[in-house]
Amino acid sequence: MGSVIAEAAVRLGFSQFILADGDQVELSNLNRQSFNLSHLGTNKASALSSLLRNINPEIKVEVIPRFIEVEDVPALSEESDFVINTVDIGDVYFELVRRGQQKKGHVLLPFNTGFGSIVLIFNRNTKCLDEVMEQKTFKDEIGFYEKLLKVLTLGNFPEEISEKLLKIFSEVKKKGTFPQTRIGAEIASSLVVTSLVRILSGREVPLAPDFLLHDIHP
Repeated sequence: MGSVIAEAAVRLGFSQFILADGDQVELSNLNRQSFNLSHLGTNKASALSSLLRNINPEIKVEVIPRFIEVEDVPALSEESDFVINTVDIGDVYFELVRRGQQKKGHVLLPFNTGFGSIVLIFNRNTKCLDEVMEQKTFKDEIGFYEKLLKVLTLGNFPEEISEKLLKIFSEVKKKGTFPQTRIGAEIASSLVVTSLVRILSGREVPLAPDFLLHDIHP
């Protein structure tokens, strides 16, 4: 999802990026991410940097070709006006939100819903993620998403989408794979990048635990 968001951002005119990822591009990524066959086996952050530079050679990109650790977060947060948090759920995920919102910047959390996306936005005026979730540790990512769904349902989250996601979570527990589509990634990128533009232009955006949602599930 992060590669699709970065691609949309650079095409809209954003010109400074910090890209961090320790994963390599795999064949299974090509159904939804911005990579192609020539990138197979290469580091995702490096491959994405190349893709973005092919769109705009004048951008500034810092590449961190590894998974970031908790101790990396303070310096990265200090350098960044916006944090797009797409790392795996864990200590780093929560620390990125906490550190990012302590600064003047905003932290955006996009979630794929299959044929749609949810985006939560944190800043210094919002609660921390662990306060919103009422806990910080989860046995697995599905546990995190199930709890997040309960939190969102306290607001005006559509019941039909909640039911759909619960069915997906049940299937993931059985099969061990989380279905994701390019359509969902494109919607996530649209919500995230539009939010960045609104923030930069001084316009309001919904702040966590309120959320942005667009879903076109057939």
